[in-house]
This record gives sequence, C-alpha cells and structure tokens, in this order.
Amino acid sequence: MSDQNQYEHYSMVVEWESEGEVYVVTVPELPGCRTHGETRQEAVLHGSEVIELWIDTMRDLGRPIPAPKYFALDSVDDLAGVHR
Repeated sequence: MSDQNQYEHYSMVVEWESEGEVYVVTVPELPGCRTHGETRQEAVLHGSEVIELWIDTMRDLGRPIPAPKYFALDSVDDLAGVHR
C-alpha cells in the first residue's frame, strides 16, 4: 500500500452545524477524528488532512490504527434510488 493510499479510504461524515455555521467532518473509523470548514469543500479537504495527522500521530505513539471500512455492493441493484 502506498503512503497516500493508507489515508484515502477512510469514511467522512459531513454535517452542517447551524449554530457555528460550519460543516463538521467526522471520521467514524478513527475515534475523536473530527474537523470543520466554512464550506463543504473546505471541510472535506480538512478531513483528508486530519485523517493523515491522526494516523501519523497514532503510528508515532505505537498505537493501533483501525482499518477503513468498505462499503460493499452485492449488485448494481443495490444502487437503485441513488442519485448520480
């Protein structure tokens, strides 16, 4: 696995937080891994950065790094109703 690939397969949940008027990104596989941005694009960019920082920090501390979760489709029919 290349260095870049070890970071790019983690999930990001993007939610609007109305009080702070920011998009909040949470990475479900990595406990406590969360960031935000003023735009959705900025939040996702920050999400990618914080995933890398989280993994590198845990590696430096000798702590385990959870594997990314993968979404598996049984068939193309599973995409029914999904807008592209």
